[in-house]
Amino acid sequence: MGLLGDRVLEALLTAEPGKPFGDLLAMHGPVVPGEIDLLAERARDSSPRVRRNATVLLGLARSDDRETVLRVLAHETGDPAVFALAAGALRDGAAIARERPALVREALRDEDAKVAAAAVRLAFDVPEAGDALAATLADPRLVVRRAVVALAAERGPGSLESALRAMLEDPSARGEIALGELYAALVASDDPRTGEAVSRSLASATSSDRNQLATALRSARGTWVRPFLLGQVHVDGPWRWTALALLAAAPDAPIADLVAICRDHLAARLAAGVPERDLGAEEGVRACANFLVLLAGVALPDLRAILDFATRWTP
Repeated sequence: MGLLGDRVLEALLTAEPGKPFGDLLAMHGPVVPGEIDLLAERARDSSPRVRRNATVLLGLARSDDRETVLRVLAHETGDPAVFALAAGALRDGAAIARERPALVREALRDEDAKVAAAAVRLAFDVPEAGDALAATLADPRLVVRRAVVALAAERGPGSLESALRAMLEDPSARGEIALGELYAALVASDDPRTGEAVSRSLASATSSDRNQLATALRSARGTWVRPFLLGQVHVDGPWRWTALALLAAAPDAPIADLVAICRDHLAARLAAGVPERDLGAEEGVRACANFLVLLAGVALPDLRAILDFATRWTP
């Protein structure tokens, strides 16, 4: 490493988090194998800032030795921030975290959002950190709260389910977290109260939130999902026809119920005297027509033919 490289690396080790660190990292470029030993040493420095930055750089290193160094560091350090950053960069970091739950709990409260976010991923696998993890849903930093919600969407809500459900119903509790993010975090729930909370929240959901809910429910495995969708298709609301499409695509679709709903809806709309070309643009008419034509298995020329099919259909 040249003199300039040495100076940039030293500046990186003492840099403030955020833009100062990022700018210097861009100037430095990738961490290379020849820097690993120095970074391993500086990750044990007397300065907390240097220890943290050295650990971050080890996590970014392009070297076969990095995992060995990070694993040793995670086992030996007493610094919660260094522990979270080191264990969080390892494929088996969760196993190490379960051996050192106190450090995970402390790291969740760290003032550095990068450290807290790394600890969030570890805490999902540490039962002893459950209450501290739940507390991060009220963290003043959006990046930390988002990390928790995103991980719940990836891994399932687990012990956070009740707190996440409460956020659905309380705008002040969720702050800048979008309803769509919470929907994705709760689709694996097996609590019927989740469906009730989602149903109530739809009145204030944006179209983006509702789209995210639809996307999440296409592969949802929570037991609240089917009762929720069945409830939605039987009442007028902003999500009725999306719910119908999702139910129709399910392996155990309630075909008879859906045919009856669509038959009655098409009959009512056709009886209203609105021209068919205008009816075809309505969300409910379009959703029902698509479902019934697919069920018929043949092309049907117009809405009256589709209604006739629905009227004649038997299970």
